[in-house]
Amino acid sequence: MRKAFYFGLLALVLMVVGISEVTDAKMDIPGKWSLTYDWGCTGSLSKYALYIYPNHNFKSADGGYGTWTETGSTVKLIYSNGCKPKYTGTFSNGRLNLEGTMKCTPGQMKLTTGGVGNGCWNAVKTNEPLPSNSDTVDSEAPRSSRSSSATP
Repeated sequence: MRKAFYFGLLALVLMVVGISEVTDAKMDIPGKWSLTYDWGCTGSLSKYALYIYPNHNFKSADGGYGTWTETGSTVKLIYSNGCKPKYTGTFSNGRLNLEGTMKCTPGQMKLTTGGVGNGCWNAVKTNEPLPSNSDTVDSEAPRSSRSSSATP
């Protein structure tokens, strides 16, 4: 009887821990990330800071902005400016790294991507504080001061 009680208690604890890990998983995405990208995956790397907010908006230090989603271990960053690229990546290193591919929206490719509409990227989460998102731009109404570069 005592074994059954302890077994039941252990099962309950494991279930609660598992539920909290699933619930907290999406909350570890928001933060400041250091993103490196390469149009064409040729080894010509560029880097910028990426700010991902809990409200599913993001902005980058080079003027990019958009929305993000997560499904399982896949994260999508969908830019609202530039060539409107979609970055699709998966987690590694305990959800501290993201790595994947990016692709311009058909018909939106700009010359600033070197004429290439797809590429590779990776991001590493930093320990730096996330700045206020009061400057986050709604994807439907971009501010005129925003860059429309295709380098996000």
